[in-house]
Amino acid sequence: MSRKRGRVLWSWIPNTSVGNIALDEPLESVKSKQELLAGDEDSITGWASYFIPEQDIYIDVEDGKVVSITSYKKFYYKGKNCIGLNILELGELLGVLPDEIGIPLEFEDGEIKTPREYSELGLQLWTTNNHVISITCLTYKDN
Repeated sequence: MSRKRGRVLWSWIPNTSVGNIALDEPLESVKSKQELLAGDEDSITGWASYFIPEQDIYIDVEDGKVVSITSYKKFYYKGKNCIGLNILELGELLGVLPDEIGIPLEFEDGEIKTPREYSELGLQLWTTNNHVISITCLTYKDN
């Protein structure tokens, strides 16, 4: 586990983990490492949601295992925080373009956000004004 000044450094390993939380890791294992607050269950996916206080990290769980990890503040890759990068910087860092760029959506606060998918890397992110505002790494499952 990487730490910086006593806090977990939220480094991403593609299709594997963010910080000390791994995809497909049992929820009980995560609870032994992190303080988690329970959130709402997603009405569409049925996933249970958890929040790591003061980190702005959300974890979704299905059948007792982590299926996604979302960050709004810290998501490091190759030593660089991806949150706040513009999409050109992110593209250079990742070395790939998104598989899919969704339709921009206007939210209640008037902000326009655009989803982007990087399926091979297991990433889904949202941008506003061409800057990354959140990143989710997730387990893609064949249905």
